[in-house]
Amino acid sequence: MPPIVQGEIAPDAEVAAVLPLFYRPGAERAARIAARTILAYLHWDGPQHIAVGALCALVHNALTHGEPKSGAPVKLRRMNVLLRIGDERELVIDVPDFNPDFPDFDAAVRGERGGGLRDVRAYGGEVTWLPAPAGEVGKIVRVSLRPGPVDL
Repeated sequence: MPPIVQGEIAPDAEVAAVLPLFYRPGAERAARIAARTILAYLHWDGPQHIAVGALCALVHNALTHGEPKSGAPVKLRRMNVLLRIGDERELVIDVPDFNPDFPDFDAAVRGERGGGLRDVRAYGGEVTWLPAPAGEVGKIVRVSLRPGPVDL
């Protein structure tokens, strides 16, 4: 069953959608399938194939590198991916994972530790990360994409 897209208007009139994914194989495929529907819902004026690629790269990285250091199984835990439109019509994609650290972040973005984040950056994405909100474990990896020509 495909994930349910829940749209909401935040108090500051920000438009957002939450994509619930389970932390298990198949999450990247589910994200790819749901992405275009979410982007249409958000009315984002930008290259959708780049946005889909960025989302899938982040989900892939969360599945690959996001397990807690303690080794605790997280296969059945859910990650709530947030896609929202920012003040300047940029698309902001937040993907949580359960690892609070991001060793060699700069090297990862340069492509020295894999190519996903490098590719996202090469397509114009701004890649950052931040600690998970208080009371949660892990971090959030964020990509911001500027609007631009729309692909069909």
